[in-house]
Amino acid sequence: FGVLPCRLMSLLIFAAGCVLFAESDSERFDAFIAASGLLSIGGAGFSLSHYTFCSHWESTRYFETSHAIMNTAYDASTICFLIFMLLNQSDAEIFSMRHLFYSLFFMSVLFLVLSHKRVW
Repeated sequence: FGVLPCRLMSLLIFAAGCVLFAESDSERFDAFIAASGLLSIGGAGFSLSHYTFCSHWESTRYFETSHAIMNTAYDASTICFLIFMLLNQSDAEIFSMRHLFYSLFFMSVLFLVLSHKRVW
């Protein structure tokens, strides 16, 4: 299907996982496992779509740099849950898990809107 459909579908799956995480509650609506699965699948597809984006610089001196940035972003994403937990512990009223996951949801929707054929 190509990179753009993969990216769009991955972002939709990721966004659904963010909403499930935001609305999950261990007492009333326990959907943490489903949300984790959706975030994993959507995040992996979104990450893989960037390697094609890096190929735009294949004939330039920025090819290695684009891959280094991509790999660094992927590695940095592993601490997202830790950052969310630390923010929530510092001030649970401002940084509620619900607000944090909805902010991640809106970020994924922004990426979804900004994905178009001229780039991908």
